[in-house]
Amino acid sequence: MPGFLFDSYALLAFFQKERGAETVLKFLKESKNNSIEPLICVINLGEILYLTKRRFGDAKKIEILGRIYQLSFNIIPATNDLVFEAAEIKADYPISYADSFVVACAIDQSAEIVTGRLYSTEAVLTEVLYILNFSITAQSAALDFVLQSVVEIVPSNPESLKKIKNLMKKYADLPMDFADATIVCLATQTGMQNIVTFDKRDFAIYKLPKKKSFIIMP
Repeated sequence: MPGFLFDSYALLAFFQKERGAETVLKFLKESKNNSIEPLICVINLGEILYLTKRRFGDAKKIEILGRIYQLSFNIIPATNDLVFEAAEIKADYPISYADSFVVACAIDQSAEIVTGRLYSTEAVLTEVLYILNFSITAQSAALDFVLQSVVEIVPSNPESLKKIKNLMKKYADLPMDFADATIVCLATQTGMQNIVTFDKRDFAIYKLPKKKSFIIMP
């Protein structure tokens, strides 16, 4: 069973009892039940510490660090190879430098990413706004999710569009629409496996690398 790699947002949500804390706890319990060490990259640990100190002070920072050790986290060091891999990911995809270490670590450790962030694509946002065209209030609420950084939109680039095109050809029998293809491509690029969708039929069919299936919520 692959291990779980936690990013800073997931653990900050857990420690601060914010939205998503119960989901993070579920993955921590699953790691313990299967005798698998939970993972975190040292770069993302640094994120947690500086954000905690900035918001709550030194005492809270030390408390959080202690809890991470109590939870038996395996802290992955930033080796030269990992730095080089993260740099490549950052150069190719529009994600933060710290997030590029999450992806690089997940690849290196063959781990599943547990994140407190929600990601989507411009194609999905366009689809949502079209569906909500009966109400400007509803459309504004959807846009606020992006503007308030509840959801981060990851744009496509020429390389991802090539992969999207191939995915649409692969699943032409369904068929796979463009918005779905952008999500599967994003998940493939980032190593993410969890998805929030009501389209359970199609996403139960789509496969990730190594024939992994999406973990569909709710």
